[in-house]
Amino acid sequence: MARKLSRKELKRDPFVTAILNAWEYTREHQGIIFAGLIILMVVIFATVWMQNSSRGSRIEAITQFSEALSAFRMGDVKTAEQLFTMVQENHGSTEAGVHALYFIGKCELIAGNFTAAIESFDRYLSNSSKYNDFHDASMDGKGIALMNQQKYAEAADLYSELARSIKTNTFMEKVYLRRAADNYKFSNQPARAVEIMQQLLEKTTGIERRDLEVELAILSG
Repeated sequence: MARKLSRKELKRDPFVTAILNAWEYTREHQGIIFAGLIILMVVIFATVWMQNSSRGSRIEAITQFSEALSAFRMGDVKTAEQLFTMVQENHGSTEAGVHALYFIGKCELIAGNFTAAIESFDRYLSNSSKYNDFHDASMDGKGIALMNQQKYAEAADLYSELARSIKTNTFMEKVYLRRAADNYKFSNQPARAVEIMQQLLEKTTGIERRDLEVELAILSG
């Protein structure tokens, strides 16, 4: 039969000693411990609240963005711009908020407000390091706005840069090169136009290539 430990032996037992020490510390410092528990509870509550709030904000941003996109697709540009502006102002740091900048630029472009369109596209490009789905489209939109302002030299340089550094719209490379060449011609820079058209020639076949060769021969003199 197992022998019971004496009180003296119990006091020497490490586990029992630790329990007794903890009890004594708790009794002597119960005010501090209670305050610490309150602080811990506040931190936990704040963390949960912030997580729920952030999730709710993202859902709200996505919902508003979807409504704006629906209006845009239906051709209600004015309403779409108002809704996209709300998304951007209320949820500017979210993916929907950043993408809203691109669509605000599109709305301004459609409305013929070219300066405002360029400003919105530039804002998107400045904030799109994380959400760059519309990078190429924004550059293109800015180029179209510059062309409509007859700033052909700026548009030519923009399209030349875009053709060199396409991020998503690789299928548009020939279009960007063509626009760069045309704008160099419009800005009286035939040598640069020829340079771009020679790049385009390497990517062209059939009748399109033949027509481009004729154009190059005329432009080259």
